[in-house]
Amino acid sequence: MEGHKEMEEGSSVDPAVTENSFLSRPPESARALAQLRPHLQVHFAKFLDFLDLLKTNSWAYESLLLSLLKARKASHLPEQDMADISHALVAIDFVDRSVEFLRQIMGELHMDFLTELPELAELPSSEMRCVRVLRGIFLNLSSVSMEFGKRLADTGVLEDLMEDIKHMTHLTAEALEENLLYLHSMGTIHNCCRNPQVVPVLRQLGAVDHITPFLSKGDQTLARAIALMTVSYLVNESQLSLLEMSPGILQYYTDRVQQALAAQKGHNGGWRTEEVLSGLSMLAKNDFNKRLMVAKGLIKPVATVLQSSTRTEEEKQSAVGIVAVLAEDEENARVFQRDRELLKTVSGLQDSKNQKIRDSAVRVLNLVNRHDSVKPSSSNLLEDLLADSFNTLSILDVGEVEFLLEQLNLADTTNISVVDLLRALADLAKDESQRREIFARGILTTIRPKRRWSKLSQQGCDRAVAREPHEHYGLNLLTKRLESGSVDEELQATNVLLELASCKLYGLILQSDSDIMETLQKLVQAQSCEVSQAAGNVLKAVKLSTE
Repeated sequence: MEGHKEMEEGSSVDPAVTENSFLSRPPESARALAQLRPHLQVHFAKFLDFLDLLKTNSWAYESLLLSLLKARKASHLPEQDMADISHALVAIDFVDRSVEFLRQIMGELHMDFLTELPELAELPSSEMRCVRVLRGIFLNLSSVSMEFGKRLADTGVLEDLMEDIKHMTHLTAEALEENLLYLHSMGTIHNCCRNPQVVPVLRQLGAVDHITPFLSKGDQTLARAIALMTVSYLVNESQLSLLEMSPGILQYYTDRVQQALAAQKGHNGGWRTEEVLSGLSMLAKNDFNKRLMVAKGLIKPVATVLQSSTRTEEEKQSAVGIVAVLAEDEENARVFQRDRELLKTVSGLQDSKNQKIRDSAVRVLNLVNRHDSVKPSSSNLLEDLLADSFNTLSILDVGEVEFLLEQLNLADTTNISVVDLLRALADLAKDESQRREIFARGILTTIRPKRRWSKLSQQGCDRAVAREPHEHYGLNLLTKRLESGSVDEELQATNVLLELASCKLYGLILQSDSDIMETLQKLVQAQSCEVSQAAGNVLKAVKLSTE
């Protein structure tokens, strides 16, 4: 987790540790470190200047502040450069001396904790401005270096940060969103606890109990997102229920990854892509989260990371690690069995030079292959549909769910009955793994026809794209059919929803989709008694499954 403002001018991620990296060649002296990476000398010198000023008997806080502001520019460097500087700072005891400096300021001001940390210009003194800048440096550099985070923990400063956190539990989600101190304190704790050696320290401080109140601070909020990821590293087996996510907070994390991928950067909104992926793999220890992640389509951006030639090995290692954890769930494994593109990608990772990536890829394939191949549906209606489509599954190498969803998207340009497609979909939704795949493949999002579907009807695909030129994979297929004006279509669409809303996981997902819920509310007032009753039954099922 990095500070928003400090990262605004950041550069793209340096994809590899070079041979001359500080991390691979420990130096004999602090200045030798800078010599190994000449382009970092000017940045490293700023930290040395700050430490030299600390050696003076009488501190001039204005000079110290100016020195820190110059040093903070290192937070704008590419990620690997930041990591190397972090390593160098540990070697010259920058962390220890800076923490000592912070504590001396707090002592002089007779302050045991902080509850807010305004912008620099709003702070009353140079002393407090020094505190703010140093807190920001700790946040950013601990995000790229576990060693830096470990040294912070060794100084005992995490106890100080935890004291801040304990005095912010009364703040609302909205207030926390605007509270820079919360970002600095909780963000630094999050960064540090990613190092397994720091976890016992935070557990001894009662971190889980102190952070738990923040797990209910809003839904798709930064405040909750940082707290939840932090707790995911700290809980024991008996506390996994604390990690249960809502569809909204999962969407928050997914958006961070997707936006970083779209921008071709290694970070988004203060989050590094790798740390979000790593945190999601920790959150997947909760069984409910495993099912929710697959049902909400997390695999799509994860697969994008795995397939990309521009993503770092660290990111790919975390991405394939998520797939491995998710595949521990039997129904998830069956969904992955039908995702040929994902399996092809994972299979290729078995040849990776990175041992951890190879091991995770092998684990995914073993977990998926431990189950018998998924048998075709016994639905006579689906068999008839496939026969009418010239054995489409074999031609296009797709599964039943993908076939039905794509055909629903193209239904207005083909001769296949929408009612028949919805009836077949409802039949598939009776099976748990098929039901999860229906969500995973985007039943509630916007489908844009793929080029390969031109084998069915290029003209139909072109018309569909022209009519619905959306960027994201999927038009909300069910909402479209619920609003079709056709009683038969509306009735069959509600039947699909009724099957999907039969358990808590899918009830929560449906409840979080405002389009679906608003449309169902309207259908309760429909002239058709059958449609009205069916819509009411879906709303009742959603309510029951989420209570």
